[in-house]
Amino acid sequence: MRLPSAPIARSDLEDMIASGQYLHLGQLYADGQGVPQDYAEALKWYYIASKEGNIWAQLAVGRFYENAYGVQQDYVEAYFWYSLAANVCADKYPFMAAMDRIGSKLTLQEKAEVEKRVISWKQTLSSPNAED
Repeated sequence: MRLPSAPIARSDLEDMIASGQYLHLGQLYADGQGVPQDYAEALKWYYIASKEGNIWAQLAVGRFYENAYGVQQDYVEAYFWYSLAANVCADKYPFMAAMDRIGSKLTLQEKAEVEKRVISWKQTLSSPNAED
């Protein structure tokens, strides 16, 4: 268990946003370190980092859906986020372990749909006209 940290100044939070420290912002809000604990706010920052391809943010988003942190528990959604991270990481262990844990709760059709989403996500991000 971490001890609470001193409150973070709004200007420091704005600096983190401006410098793209989205994963760090997600961690701060998830843990309530220097800011009030707020899973919805943490998920927002993790999602932004995920869109930039941050595999640790993708793992965090998957954890939020797996454990119902600020969202309704959704194993399909958790499996999707874990799959995204596993598809780009050389050391697949943390992601594959999570996928195995969740995968046993999904049907083959649900897994196939997730794979389609992963392919679509990767194509969208690699497209020169991908939206920010």
